[in-house]
Amino acid sequence: MTRIAAKPLICISVGATLACVLSGCASGGGRGPVEKIKDEALSAGRVADPASFPFADEDFFHDMDQTRDGPLQLTKSQIQGRDMWMVWTGGDDRLWDALNWKSFGTFDLLRTISSYGPVFGRHNRWEYLRVVNEPCFEEPKQGDPERFGLWLDKRIPGCDARFDGKDPFADETKYKGVKYGHRGEEMPVGSFYGYPTGILGLRLLPNPDFDAKAKARWDAKRYYENDPALCDERPGTALQDRNGMRFLPRRSQSSQASGGPGQSQMGEPELQRWRAVFLVQPDLWMAGR
Repeated sequence: MTRIAAKPLICISVGATLACVLSGCASGGGRGPVEKIKDEALSAGRVADPASFPFADEDFFHDMDQTRDGPLQLTKSQIQGRDMWMVWTGGDDRLWDALNWKSFGTFDLLRTISSYGPVFGRHNRWEYLRVVNEPCFEEPKQGDPERFGLWLDKRIPGCDARFDGKDPFADETKYKGVKYGHRGEEMPVGSFYGYPTGILGLRLLPNPDFDAKAKARWDAKRYYENDPALCDERPGTALQDRNGMRFLPRRSQSSQASGGPGQSQMGEPELQRWRAVFLVQPDLWMAGR
């Protein structure tokens, strides 16, 4: 299936905490073979070069930054910087995939972006998780056959005529992903920016560990209903997708909240509390603190 590559739109303190943890690992655990460990891109012969990983330059978020006089007119490099800030996840899908199976599924971003069952979905994500829904998507009424039966947000046809109504960053011709593992075999190579999820900051990338055996055994209903048999799968192979996430600071200034059901309340003040997601049989439970 897929990994989730995400730019999480969660309170910046989470990102700061993560940075402290990573800093502690780098300084307190001794020096590891940093220069000898290759990531997926280097293993596939892809280097950090604009020729291999070109900067996205589509002004997709044109209406995002405004003054009372309207949208800001940005230079090309500024547009590239905003695009990178919004959709580039830097390969962190591998981290979130590992955290998923090492936490025995108690932290599962693939469920975070799903709307399966009566408890949780696009309509109440802001209330539970304070993540911001991307405009021009709607809550699914059934599993998506193009996404292995997952209940993922669907783009509304004709909602945004720009870029032919598509997410330009998901163009795997212009932004060719890394052919690694089973990407390019059971799974598409995809774009290195991933696919949109309907949540700003969360992107989907094909899971290179999803092999033919896992594909044959996959069943979305079993996944959502916590079938214990899925626990027999080798870690990392059971899910088609990985989640890639990017931590972004939330704006605290007051503004009009976007209207309509399931739309995000971007004008609300900073988080008063965090909410943790615990996945237990048979439903998705939310525990707040």
